[in-house]
Amino acid sequence: GEEADPLLMRKIKRTNSWNESSFGGKTITFVGSVVLTVNNISGAGMLTLPQVYQQAGWVVPSVVFLVIMVASTCAATFLSDAVARLPGNAFFQRRVEFACVFEELFGIKAKRIAQVLLTLCLYSQIITGIVASAKIADAFIVYVNPSRSTYALQLTPTPDFITWTPSYHPAEDLMYGAAPPCDSNAAVPFQDDASGIVITLGYMVLMLLLLPLSFQTLDENILMQYLSFGLLFVAVLVFLVQFVYQGLDWKRVPAFGDSYADMLGSVMFNYGFVVMVPSWLNEKKQNVSVNKTMWTSTVMSTVLYILIGVLGGLAYPDVDGNFLNTLASHCSPRLTRLTAFAFALVCVGLSVPVFVIMLRYNLIVGELVSERWAFFWSIGFPWMVSFLFYKGQLFNELIAISGQVVNGPINFILPFLACLKGLQIAQAAAQTRMSQGRPTLERKASFRVIPKALAEWQGWIAWFLMTTIMAMLLTAYLLDALCAGTSVGLC
Repeated sequence: GEEADPLLMRKIKRTNSWNESSFGGKTITFVGSVVLTVNNISGAGMLTLPQVYQQAGWVVPSVVFLVIMVASTCAATFLSDAVARLPGNAFFQRRVEFACVFEELFGIKAKRIAQVLLTLCLYSQIITGIVASAKIADAFIVYVNPSRSTYALQLTPTPDFITWTPSYHPAEDLMYGAAPPCDSNAAVPFQDDASGIVITLGYMVLMLLLLPLSFQTLDENILMQYLSFGLLFVAVLVFLVQFVYQGLDWKRVPAFGDSYADMLGSVMFNYGFVVMVPSWLNEKKQNVSVNKTMWTSTVMSTVLYILIGVLGGLAYPDVDGNFLNTLASHCSPRLTRLTAFAFALVCVGLSVPVFVIMLRYNLIVGELVSERWAFFWSIGFPWMVSFLFYKGQLFNELIAISGQVVNGPINFILPFLACLKGLQIAQAAAQTRMSQGRPTLERKASFRVIPKALAEWQGWIAWFLMTTIMAMLLTAYLLDALCAGTSVGLC
């Protein structure tokens, strides 16, 4: 039998009535795992970072990034360890999704809480990815359309078909180099006061492109994720060069800023990948190291985040809340615009089907709805509501609020609680064996998710990081309360 830590837990009745063809096999390699994780981390949330650095300075966000990087990596690996401790799952041979972990460790009520938070977390990731990509899709239509226009169905205040054309064009169309000043409101389609709630042509085109991928399984999506991963690094290089061309002014990003209200939520939103870990464990190859995959992915992504945030903030006097709007505008050089188009449609856009697939997996395995309704709630429903967030600052507000209220607790607090509960049950099992005069079972190297040296301090590390994150979240909540309707010093 297995020599993993035995768990003395309640028996869970599972129907396992789902169709196995709805899921993928255990085929994801180490490289594929890093690609998938980095792509999930480097999504729509990174688009707000230049503005975050301009508002909060470079010291506090950078420190918070490093803390959240360590916390998210430990949360992911410790959660994986808790999953491996479940009965009959030492090699991740069972299909266990995120909420099911909490049912087996804490009971059905904990499962329901986890399911609600997970659903809200994945919806926030899906909606922000759709909105960010759709805006750039409309900018791309303006770029390729000879009339330099894009179109939309306006729903309010008066139903109508409307046209948007930029009010300003630079005198010279540059291939590369510094872009002339450009009003961001005049550069992003349908952001003017005259437009109401709209469903744009770019939104519809994006939906047609992403819907087929949303019906796939996680392992079937890997080839597209390789494309997204390669383009991510090419795009970041082009963006960094463009930032340097613009001229880096250190006065734009001071050491300490004057507005920290949305900073923590924006940073946490970028590390919302922990919830995808159980889905990945179900389809990764057995020899793929959890610890190595997570640390490689988070360190790589954090370096990209800080570079984009600092240099993007230094390059523009008043960067837009979604910096791709600035780079894709008609004021930017052609190379930068084309790269921004590709980045939005491929890197950010292709993250949407991955979160859709994970939502579908959790709805089916968690036995919330039937398979048919799981496809509707994971694929159809997000496209039915995402256009409501297309206009104004709703995109930035959704990232900041969901980062603190939803992504923080579910990606950092719940995984550490699962880890501590798993350790507690394993310790109780060991004491029972000792009291019965039987030897305790030491986990074989093949069963270990984290290194043995780190495992000895696992409980202490989990407590420390969980309380640190809770303190940061409480500080952010307090700051939000102080800033509501006022303009006190740190808002």
